[in-house]
Amino acid sequence: MDIGLREWLFVIGLIVIGAILFDGWRRMRGGKAGMPLREMVNRAARQATSAPLRAETFSPSSAPAAAEESRLAAAPTPAVEVPEDRRVPPQLVLAVHVRSNDPEGFDGRALIHNILESGLRFGDMDIFHRHETMNGTGEVLFSMANGVNPGIFDLTQLDQLQTPAISFFMTLPGPQNPHQSFDLMINAAHKVAHELGGELQNEQRTELTAQCYEQYRRRIHEFEQSRHAAAH
Repeated sequence: MDIGLREWLFVIGLIVIGAILFDGWRRMRGGKAGMPLREMVNRAARQATSAPLRAETFSPSSAPAAAEESRLAAAPTPAVEVPEDRRVPPQLVLAVHVRSNDPEGFDGRALIHNILESGLRFGDMDIFHRHETMNGTGEVLFSMANGVNPGIFDLTQLDQLQTPAISFFMTLPGPQNPHQSFDLMINAAHKVAHELGGELQNEQRTELTAQCYEQYRRRIHEFEQSRHAAAH
């Protein structure tokens, strides 16, 4: 049977995605991600809240809300630890969630393809990271975790992956240009919501409005200002 151009493009696309994911898996297993990134993600997880999502169903025909919501991971939520000298908070975590409009959740293959286009690569902690360069090198700008506990992605089960939500988060101090990194994170989250059908949510898991966006940027500015003041 002759194979048309569309079929060939589909096959080539799968090969490219597989190669990128394998490269991320290889770098992660080889330990190239390093301990600083592992420490950063662990700190972000410690600052996460344990509160579940608001009690609401994905659709009238879905399973009871309590059973579904209990599966959702507690994504990183900003929390500032005040040191004894009270001069500057040591860490700030900013998170943006994307919740699927589909009762079945985001399809794994479509989701991975979407975030790879935004430059995220699979790596340390079995989650995805956006590095300084699109090829997965340089400092980590922000990360993306699964919205289902324990928040990781199993690439061996990609065909069966369905998730109701994902969480993007960045940790400060971190990127040299936090405002630019935050904009990149918002763009990646918006791309998922727009192309795969989802709702952008803030850390309280309510709609991410323009006002919320400005509040995020103001918090980044205040954090950077406090660190600058403490250093002088």
